[in-house]
Amino acid sequence: MDLSDNNSKKVTVINELGLHARPAAMMAQLARQSESEIWLINKGRQADASSIIDILTIEGIKGTELILRAEKASDMAIVERIAALFEKGFAEEKVTELKPDEYLKYDKGRSAFGCSGAI
Repeated sequence: MDLSDNNSKKVTVINELGLHARPAAMMAQLARQSESEIWLINKGRQADASSIIDILTIEGIKGTELILRAEKASDMAIVERIAALFEKGFAEEKVTELKPDEYLKYDKGRSAFGCSGAI
């Protein structure tokens, strides 16, 4: 991908969990505001940035360098807003690993399904 055109911006996935559903939804919401297509590109593979499913298929693990590209220069403001999400790690806190005995404390006594177990 040639970055010499002014419609592209390189970004890096910095959040621990990579591009999972929540960051994909945030990106798609912004991309849907564009007048033209906005593409997310990884190693020549192109995904529609307005599609959560497409974004999830791009293999955006932590450390991956991607290219955002707008079809029209008028959409570069949206590309910049999406790039800002990448720069802030999609506002996710750093993931820490819990020890098995910490799960109940973290989940406040609820099961994995969010209920207390009472019927």
